[in-house]
Amino acid sequence: MKTIAKTLIAVIALLFSFEISASAASNNSSTTPQINYVVNIHANQLHSGASTLDLFVVLTDENGRLVAPVQVVRPGLSTYTFNEIGPFKGTRIARMIYDPISPSSLPFYCAPDSKTGSFQNGGTYLFNLYPTTNPPKAQ
Repeated sequence: MKTIAKTLIAVIALLFSFEISASAASNNSSTTPQINYVVNIHANQLHSGASTLDLFVVLTDENGRLVAPVQVVRPGLSTYTFNEIGPFKGTRIARMIYDPISPSSLPFYCAPDSKTGSFQNGGTYLFNLYPTTNPPKAQ
């Protein structure tokens, strides 16, 4: 009887140690080093008719490939955050685009903002977009 009790206690202690080590491993995987990109939209030039546009914020590389999932522009929200596992050397481009199939016929223009260099894990890189419904001036 004593042998069975000692064996049960040893098995229970072993199970608890496995559970604790599995929990610690799962907590470490959630802290994957990432590069942070913050896109600020300065929309003071958009008038009320622009709210009928279906707008999206996109972050791509120099070849137009998505770096992170596209985000829908929401009224009242001017900052959008994207993350990427890094480090990375190259170019990142923030753009605001609209759905050309949307029912609105309102013109929309927004120059992209790009950054080239070395992007490090834990770093935050800022992009600024200035959307407008006025066409760009000829230079």
